[in-house]
Amino acid sequence: MVLAAAFGEFGQLGWLSVTPDAATAQTATDAVNADEGYLKMLNDAGDLFVPGTAHRMMTTRIA
Repeated sequence: MVLAAAFGEFGQLGWLSVTPDAATAQTATDAVNADEGYLKMLNDAGDLFVPGTAHRMMTTRIA
């Protein structure tokens, strides 16, 4: 799911992924970070993705 913030920096987008636990989320992150094709796509995007500006947040549903 792609989200657009109602506050903060103009044009900021976010991605939401749902996993059953933190270990599954970490496994998915590791897979993306090891995907040479994905990393090349980010590199080819130029200044669209600025290194060091990403934020990662984990939330947990309590119920």
